[in-house]
Amino acid sequence: MAGSTATLTFDEESNSLGLWNSVSKFITRAVAPLALCAISIGSAAAQTAPPNPALHVMGNEIVDPNGAMVTLRGVAIIAPESNGTCRNCNPRPTASVIAQLSGHQASDPAWAAKVVRIPIGNSASDPATSFTKWIKPTVDAAKANGLYAIIDLHFVQDFGGSKALPESEVYNFWDYVSKSEYANDPNVLFELFNEPVNPDDWNAWKTYIMPVVNQIRNNKANNIILMGSPQWSTRAYDALTSPIPDPANNLVYVEHIYPNQGTGFDALFGTASASIPIMVTEFGWDPSSRRSVAYGTYSGWGSTFRRYIDAHPQIGWSNWIFDDYWTPVYFDTKWNLLTGEHQGPWIKQWLSAQQNCNQPQATTTTSVTSNVCNPLQ
Repeated sequence: MAGSTATLTFDEESNSLGLWNSVSKFITRAVAPLALCAISIGSAAAQTAPPNPALHVMGNEIVDPNGAMVTLRGVAIIAPESNGTCRNCNPRPTASVIAQLSGHQASDPAWAAKVVRIPIGNSASDPATSFTKWIKPTVDAAKANGLYAIIDLHFVQDFGGSKALPESEVYNFWDYVSKSEYANDPNVLFELFNEPVNPDDWNAWKTYIMPVVNQIRNNKANNIILMGSPQWSTRAYDALTSPIPDPANNLVYVEHIYPNQGTGFDALFGTASASIPIMVTEFGWDPSSRRSVAYGTYSGWGSTFRRYIDAHPQIGWSNWIFDDYWTPVYFDTKWNLLTGEHQGPWIKQWLSAQQNCNQPQATTTTSVTSNVCNPLQ
């Protein structure tokens, strides 16, 4: 989340967004491993959806095997390693949450997400254990429910200077994952570093991250790479003049945006998206927290953002966050959807309205009339 240089800490006691450094989404190396009350991910056996069509980058778009533009739309979930750590929440098995957000829960079919973003935090320091215990069960649950899965190395940290996340940790994590069964899996995308912060230097960022990209490709993994940028992943436009080389030509730049950044979307990422592939993998708002960068309402910010994104269908998105604990929350602690200006019902409506819009097709036999888009007017 952009817009502050505060130290990042974890607030397990409150669902409210207060100061930026109390937002529960953030994971840094200063945070102790969150396995105190972690609950099982649960079984994905209830759904056995066929694999999704393979996606790849072409020009400024993500496309399906037919070369047709695809707009990925979805949500993020709490890091599976952190599920169950809230002392006053009602954690649910991750597989149950994924079934709901996918629209495969009979009692709540309207969510209709097509992609789920899966944050991986401190467990990444032991890639083998993280993969076995957290990544594989969660990705398999996503695949079983017909979703694309973003494996998100979810650190918010400097990449240079005395507080930098060592490049070796990022490198070793992705070296392991890109050698796993998910190499070239058409359902799985790799988001290499959630929010690099400082220095605010695109060339320094390229120097830091390019060895990671090259090693993934050396491992013959051609999955779509989602590429963040300095200053909390708000510098995607720098790639216009200095793109990050990718031997597989299968890289999408990431933008994160919250209400504190305003509504000048053209300058932030929209103009760039006409030339380079961009996906907004994090955005959200919270009407109850005036001291947060996420403070905002649907009528004052969310609806403007939606209209803009609907008018730029080459930009996919993942909203933050489908949870009752990490903020901005969708639900109260009993998993009742918050109403009014809170983001949950509006994201649900958006996903439902656009569930058949620019979705991937495995063959060219699908009728054109099945592509039904309902942009917000």
